[in-house]
Amino acid sequence: MSERWNGEPWRSRAKVLSVLAGATDTTTGILLVAAPHFTLHLMGIETEDGNETLIRFIGAFVLGVGASYFLPFLQRDRDQRIAALRSQFATTGLIRLSIALFTGAAVASGALIAPWLSVTASDLALAAVQGLFIRSRVLDAEN
Repeated sequence: MSERWNGEPWRSRAKVLSVLAGATDTTTGILLVAAPHFTLHLMGIETEDGNETLIRFIGAFVLGVGASYFLPFLQRDRDQRIAALRSQFATTGLIRLSIALFTGAAVASGALIAPWLSVTASDLALAAVQGLFIRSRVLDAEN
């Protein structure tokens, strides 16, 4: 592992990323469930009435992904917490990559409107950063 990735400062950054991503997705999920069309409007996505159940279902999924970012912090043991954070980054990174690929392809094919690219970009960026944390091995037990 490179010296610049070594140590607690990078683990602290990973924890901050987890809290911020978790708070963002949890809030977005709650808003999508409670006020689906309003929330999509805030995201620049205009929808027709009638899709509320599907949008709320997506909101429940987003809420679940967001809440999962907090699970590592339930571990009391430091090494277990770091291992849980690594596992959580791997799992949500895969989910985010899947969502980014889907939304990007759907916009490219005309199935979704261009403002959905904000979802593509944010999920791709977070998946990449989470992947860097995993690849750097800063979240490995021996570091």
